[in-house]
Amino acid sequence: MEFERNKHLLIPVISISRPIWEELELLTNEAVLLGMFERAVNLLIGESVIALVLPELQNGAFHIVVPFLPNLRTSALWIKKLPEGLQIGDTLLQVSATSKIWEPKPDWEAVNISSDTIQIIKVVALEEMLEKEQFDASPFGEVFKGKGVPLLAELSQAVWSTNQTQVTTAVSKIAGLGPGLTPSGDDFLSGLMLAIYALKQSPDSLAAAEQCRRIYEAAAGRTTRLSRAFLQSAAHGYCDERWHTFLRAVSSTDENAMRDSVHRILSFGATSGMDMLSGFLWMFETALYSNQKR
Repeated sequence: MEFERNKHLLIPVISISRPIWEELELLTNEAVLLGMFERAVNLLIGESVIALVLPELQNGAFHIVVPFLPNLRTSALWIKKLPEGLQIGDTLLQVSATSKIWEPKPDWEAVNISSDTIQIIKVVALEEMLEKEQFDASPFGEVFKGKGVPLLAELSQAVWSTNQTQVTTAVSKIAGLGPGLTPSGDDFLSGLMLAIYALKQSPDSLAAAEQCRRIYEAAAGRTTRLSRAFLQSAAHGYCDERWHTFLRAVSSTDENAMRDSVHRILSFGATSGMDMLSGFLWMFETALYSNQKR
């Protein structure tokens, strides 16, 4: 329900990502509107991206979930943190006792994915993607068919390297690749970084956070602001609610839950979900192949 008080549009916050909640006190005094869409409004505040999203987009690493979206094209976007929430222009995002603080970092220690499960995920994804004829929309669709992707040849060596120059050279060929707000190459790298956390042991015994930091720093300057925010979130081991559900499902023995979670991943965006899942699967299989060689 929309209502005004003191000339402000009040919007109750359903949930807010924990990192965004913690950053509210540190925000600068002006926002830049990155884009308004049917189900989301994307803002840049200082160096932070914040997305106001409708409930069907679910929780995410930089999401504030609200029941309806404001029209932020109509006012100057001055930012002010108030005891009752966050004022953006003429809109007050009201944080109350009923607002949920959502944690974007899964319990990575509880994630347990076997090589057999990886094959099941590929079969399930392949069935759906063949039906939707999605393969031609992305340079990474061949990953699901078990075929080599020439674009990834250098990356398969770089992910095992502690040499930042080698990482940068390989990642630079993928970061920013493809059209859209979040290009296919960035989605692929985001999925790859989530797999590094799920594997629990990074190449050459580097901590997952350090390995992902190297990948993020190689990609960050080669893409859009919004896509960079997704990459940074993945580098921290954060992911959206769909991926939380997916990680729980594939760590269980419930194949129906697994199929449903894969469907939800693949349904996200034109190819974003597919590209993230291809990066996740590729990293897992690369790690398994490397372990077999050692």
